[in-house]
Amino acid sequence: MGMFATPTLFDIILRVMKTIDWRLCLVADSEAAGSRNLIYIIREAVDAGVTLVQLRGKNLNIRAFLDLAVQTSELLKSRILTQF
Repeated sequence: MGMFATPTLFDIILRVMKTIDWRLCLVADSEAAGSRNLIYIIREAVDAGVTLVQLRGKNLNIRAFLDLAVQTSELLKSRILTQF
């Protein structure tokens, strides 16, 4: 048996949660956005300082939600800052 115990699911979740910047969270809801472009809203919010985006699309079908998630992911990847 090795020196180190296998991490539990709780340990893994805790480690991930510690890496998330929780200072300002945007709940990006496709229904609340109405006719406004949700990607535009997310872009503006991130540019204004949002550090975490929760994507919601209760009124979207799976394909539309996944398309929105991919667009959101691509937008956020271009704005990730590495901190040392």
